[in-house]
Amino acid sequence: MKMETIFLAVLAICVPLLLVTGAAAGESASITISGSVVAIEAPVAEFAANRTTGYPPLIVRLPNHSTGSPAEWQWDFENDGIIDDNVPDPLHIFVLPGINNVSLIVRNSGGSDPEIKMGYIT
Repeated sequence: MKMETIFLAVLAICVPLLLVTGAAAGESASITISGSVVAIEAPVAEFAANRTTGYPPLIVRLPNHSTGSPAEWQWDFENDGIIDDNVPDPLHIFVLPGINNVSLIVRNSGGSDPEIKMGYIT
């Protein structure tokens, strides 16, 4: 009887399997499954700006401080629901005077999390 260990990965689950092969006709074969489930947790969005006030055109760097290994970033600088950038640490130029909300949504295979800072850039 031949025994092999293989790994089965399904989405965010990794389970090692012990596979028994080579059973002759009439013999019974069995499969033993052992291991642990590894769940990916959703990230937690967080960011800060290098400056929050000034006169336009105001150049602002927004370093990402999110935790939980995000794989995707969605930034909205105009509070219009349109994604303006999708990099971790964007540089944005605010060209009009006023009060600006900034939002970031981070995602990975475990889920997503939004961070919205109202009236953040003035």
